[in-house]
Amino acid sequence: MADDNINPDPEGSKPTEVAPPRRRKRRKKVAYDPSSERARRIKEKHERDLAMEVARQEDSARKRRAVMAELLEAWLDEVDDASAGTFLLDLTEYASASEEKLIATHPRFPGNA
Repeated sequence: MADDNINPDPEGSKPTEVAPPRRRKRRKKVAYDPSSERARRIKEKHERDLAMEVARQEDSARKRRAVMAELLEAWLDEVDDASAGTFLLDLTEYASASEEKLIATHPRFPGNA
């Protein structure tokens, strides 16, 4: 029974060695060089993103104007010319410049017929 307390490991129980956590290499900070290839790529990407955003906004505005024109045309079909003219004059006070142009050039507007 005296052998029950004997450790079968002759050197005793040692904790297993654990490798220290690896550290990521830090990038060396370099001064911004506007003539570098990386700067050129960043600038081109920014310009592409900006152009895509402008195109998206223009497309959205074009769709809104088309819907407005359809609704306006449907409404003009239902209403007499006097009330339509009054409505359109009130509408132009609140419309944006592009929408004002759309209303002013619309063939169904009483003044443009």
